[in-house]
Amino acid sequence: MNNAHWGVLYENEIFRHLSSGKQTKGYIKKIRKDDKFVLILQSPGYQNVDEVSREILDILEKNNGIIKLTDKSNPKDI
Repeated sequence: MNNAHWGVLYENEIFRHLSSGKQTKGYIKKIRKDDKFVLILQSPGYQNVDEVSREILDILEKNNGIIKLTDKSNPKDI
């Protein structure tokens, strides 16, 4: 974080490819007791809902209204 603080990204909250040394925008989710920041890469809360909704609608439009995913689908596919 601006070369001044340590942050933690949890693997199950990373939804895109990251490269070592590459800078990207992130958000502070919480501050741990060891003074490290827990970070997330997507805007928290409802700010992100519209973006996700648009992505889903785009996928539906490109696939004639069908997304072949169910509750049994692999989480990586979702």
